[in-house]
Amino acid sequence: MKVFLILFCICIAGLTAACSPEEVDTQKKASPAEQKEVKSEEENDSSQGKDSSTSEEQEEIDISEAEVGESISNEYFKKATLIKKGEINEFIEQDPLRINVQHADLISIEGILDEFEAEHMTDYYGYVEGEPFHYLKINYSVENVSDQNVVSYYPIYKVVLNTGEQIDVSTMDFIQSYSDSELYSNSYQDDLSLGIPFKSDPDEVTSFRIITDVITDMDYNTIREPVEAEFLIE
Repeated sequence: MKVFLILFCICIAGLTAACSPEEVDTQKKASPAEQKEVKSEEENDSSQGKDSSTSEEQEEIDISEAEVGESISNEYFKKATLIKKGEINEFIEQDPLRINVQHADLISIEGILDEFEAEHMTDYYGYVEGEPFHYLKINYSVENVSDQNVVSYYPIYKVVLNTGEQIDVSTMDFIQSYSDSELYSNSYQDDLSLGIPFKSDPDEVTSFRIITDVITDMDYNTIREPVEAEFLIE
């Protein structure tokens, strides 16, 4: 009996310690004022993170997204300036292909920072260190609307500016995003772009003509001759 009482007292003491006022106080909920303070700190942290993200996005803006006359710089070049832009979104119909000319920009670049890239652009595309490098960028897509597989090496083969300057896309396109010349039946290629340098005064360039390539079947027999279309950029 004495042993039982001792054990009973030990259990009661343990329960009392487990439910001591100090521990209960540490487990109670924060007051409304404390909750408001914590929430305010979290919102500030979130706001700072958002501002940092927005700053990074602004630093990484594409020159095509800039306003006309605006310049940007990054790790690739000292300065790029958007001279003119044109929201076109028109089609060149060369059955069985439909070429959607979506957007065009006149851009000037100064100071290519990578030595190897600068040398490459000098050797093949006429870049000269210390001088503005003007080029026309065209965004487009190509769709084969037929049940026939066809070949088109350069849907946009040549470009002629309104100044009379003719540019061969096959040799002067330094972006070269169009890489698959075989277009299978009822297929399309989107998010394509080309960049071609020109020597004309950018202020005098107000339009350009696109001349397409021939279209052949898979045995390279011509099925469509080139066509051309003109677009404004002002």
